[in-house]
Amino acid sequence: MITSSGFSLWLQPTDQAYDRLAGIIAQLGAQYRAPVFEPHVTLLGGLTGSADALITRSAQLAKLLKSNVIKLATLDYLDEYFCCLFANAEKTNWLIDANTKTRKLFHREDAPEFMPHLSLLYGDFPPTTKQRIIIEIGSRLELSFQVTSLRLWSTTGEPEEWYKIKEFSLK
Repeated sequence: MITSSGFSLWLQPTDQAYDRLAGIIAQLGAQYRAPVFEPHVTLLGGLTGSADALITRSAQLAKLLKSNVIKLATLDYLDEYFCCLFANAEKTNWLIDANTKTRKLFHREDAPEFMPHLSLLYGDFPPTTKQRIIIEIGSRLELSFQVTSLRLWSTTGEPEEWYKIKEFSLK
């Protein structure tokens, strides 16, 4: 099991989209003995500092962002534990702008290139396993969800240990 540290800002689905994605993540987790986690698109991860300072900045960021829609499309995979199998999120102007504002506000302009996605499976699996899962699920998720809030999560430890610190409504 790989662990992480720090804090992350997440955009999470709600309602039926949440239920569908959480179901896929739970099913894959059970089937492949992998961690089960909350469905999310990470706006920016690897944040450090005190929770209070991050809460203050997150509240400032939420005031700059408006509610919008995230569209999930093609499934893909990488040879990375936390990007094992995922649905790409459409790189809309809104999503790119939200990430740019986040990087500036948190002084993380040097963070790795933004690749908006929603992970469905964490782990170290061979490409053949990931390809088989994509065939079973279908190569396109074709799912959209309204983003109405920004959520600050503690992402220290194993995924089962992560927890939401605070939620901030978007305009």
